[in-house]
Amino acid sequence: MEPVAKPARPRGVRLTLLALVLLVVLVSCADRAPAGAPNISGQITRATTSVTDGSRRITILVEAVPNDLSGSAKALVTVDSSTRIFHANTSVSAQVQDLLPGATVSVWFDGPVAESYPVQGRAGTLLIQTDADPQPVAPPRSTTKP
Repeated sequence: MEPVAKPARPRGVRLTLLALVLLVVLVSCADRAPAGAPNISGQITRATTSVTDGSRRITILVEAVPNDLSGSAKALVTVDSSTRIFHANTSVSAQVQDLLPGATVSVWFDGPVAESYPVQGRAGTLLIQTDADPQPVAPPRSTTKP
């Protein structure tokens, strides 16, 4: 009696599996920080929340050298619902509540940036490098008109 040979896998199955693996790798890389250098990296020295037209926004002051009164990089960064926030070296997305004074962050702006001092812009992506000691953020204040 001759041994029964297993049927060979169709070539299309191998290509499909390879394509799926490649897709998973690309998608997991897409949810991380952008490839280019951040627009600013530094410590959050102030964080405030506000509600405008029913949408919650957080504004953080990021300073490259917190004790420097002028001359070093500083940015007033708006964080809204479209900002992607991540913790460094983890696959877990961070929360807006993690943006506390004392945390070290890297910010990539999205959209126009006001060239004032400090610069002002909306964060497209924000990467938390180190966490802060828990400190409360100022309570929300409404800017809607009655």
